[in-house]
Amino acid sequence: MFVYRTSCGETGCIDTERSDYYKNITKEWFVADSIKYRDIVDDTGFSQTLLKVSCNTFVVEDACSDDCGASYNRFMYSVGFRTSVSPYSFSVDISSGCITNWENKNQFTLKVMISNTITGASKAATYDIVTKENIEKNASIKYFEDYILDVELKGVLEITFNRISNLSNIKTVLYAKGNGIVMFIDGNGNRYMVR
Repeated sequence: MFVYRTSCGETGCIDTERSDYYKNITKEWFVADSIKYRDIVDDTGFSQTLLKVSCNTFVVEDACSDDCGASYNRFMYSVGFRTSVSPYSFSVDISSGCITNWENKNQFTLKVMISNTITGASKAATYDIVTKENIEKNASIKYFEDYILDVELKGVLEITFNRISNLSNIKTVLYAKGNGIVMFIDGNGNRYMVR
């Protein structure tokens, strides 16, 4: 017979079943290993390349623990992209945590950081995978189960920053499960389609 312990002291016990569930969902956001580079075409027809310049996964053993003596591993995944001609670079950090009966916010997150090497501007937005909310309030983040660009994508985040300092900076970026960056739009409204 399974007995769920709710607390063994000051903190609640780790809910391993829910933590495993969200850990698996979080891993769906990783970029496929087969993706090394892809073509980008903007609204003017100009072509360049989106290069995957880094990709790392780290496991932190016993990162979460409770007063019941249980511990739980977490992972941190990081992937970086840059454009071959435009001054844009992207970095995405995805991390897992653990869920207890007293805390489930900001444990399973996807953070997108965008930089413009010419203007020096950088922005970041963090999506909470459990609560489906933006942790920072500097952008709106919408989740789409299905999204059609050139093909139908399953699981897409549309991140639109509230303010940008220069119209050449990126205003909106779309990030898809398994694919990474699939489109971005600058402050002038020029769309860059990743194919």
